Amino acid sequence: MTVQIRMLTVLFSIAAGAVGSAAAETAMETSRVGNPPNPDVFLPGVTSPPVLGQLWNPVVDHTEFVPDAGSDFLILTPSPANVDLGSPGTLLCGPPVLAMLVPAVAPGTPFPVSIPDDVSLVGVELCAQAGSSTDGVTFHLTNALDITIGTR
Repeated sequence: MTVQIRMLTVLFSIAAGAVGSAAAETAMETSRVGNPPNPDVFLPGVTSPPVLGQLWNPVVDHTEFVPDAGSDFLILTPSPANVDLGSPGTLLCGPPVLAMLVPAVAPGTPFPVSIPDDVSLVGVELCAQAGSSTDGVTFHLTNALDITIGTR
């Protein structure tokens, strides 16, 4: 968990150009499906949006998306993209100049992303995209969540 927090702090700082704002700002999560669109099944944080010092825990809804998935994964990058990869879907986050791959979780389990309690991160914008794998090799991409780190 400590390594994850350090990696997130570095990623957030680079995305912000190491310049954040201490002013109160509402955390945001905006879904983006790209072109061609990926399924809009990557859902905002279950208990909290991306708020300083809190756990952000977005989740993939497997009601109709890859119901036989073996694992879900999450990628965080400082910038959006729109690259059609064919059958896996559209890559909506990148380029991965610095990316964080959150360890895979059981399908439908929320991703535990600890947002550091560092006011310089307020207002930082990141791109988050999830995906699912049935066999650890074949993967399918979801929509992206464009997030803004906030204080509430």
